[in-house]
Amino acid sequence: MKKKLFITLLAVVMTLSCVLGLAACGANVDGTYYAYVNGVKQDGMTMKLDGGKITLTQSAVGQEVSMEGTYTVDGDTVSVTVSVMGISTTQKLTKVSDGVLKSEDDGTIVYYCKDGKTPPSEDGDDNEHTLVG
Repeated sequence: MKKKLFITLLAVVMTLSCVLGLAACGANVDGTYYAYVNGVKQDGMTMKLDGGKITLTQSAVGQEVSMEGTYTVDGDTVSVTVSVMGISTTQKLTKVSDGVLKSEDDGTIVYYCKDGKTPPSEDGDDNEHTLVG
């Protein structure tokens, strides 16, 4: 009886450890991100990730355009799929740090950062930078 209780307790502890470990690794990327190109925040360009659904929004000259799609997370890779005029396209984003994702396409690098986060510096320092103040 004691051996069975011990094995059951051990199984519960191991399961909880795995679940907490996945949460600590940042498997959840949900939130609103702001686009940065060449280190400059692009006003009006946002990406909202929410439970597997993505909304990309761009505001310019008093008009707003939005696209919706889906995303999946596999380790440090977020695969985003959207349809534009009936054509589906997938873009892979890389998690740089907590709250910072990187998109690279044809030599153009765009960082998507949550509030209070900034892209890595251009000097090759890929550590996250937190805004102060």
